[in-house]
Amino acid sequence: MEIAVDDDGDDACFGPLTARAAWDLAVDVDQRRPEWAVSVVPLHVAGTADELVALFEDQPGPGDAGR
Repeated sequence: MEIAVDDDGDDACFGPLTARAAWDLAVDVDQRRPEWAVSVVPLHVAGTADELVALFEDQPGPGDAGR
């Protein structure tokens, strides 16, 4: 679960939690501080390492020679 308190980078991540525990915690925090952005995010991302790297980089890294 992630909480963003403001636009200045005040945020935190909590977990790993079960899906139900993350949801319950997010709902409880949202009820107390509705102005905060509360997100429940999965720990699993479908895809290969190359696909994940490509999401964040436009240029190949040193270990990507020949690809």
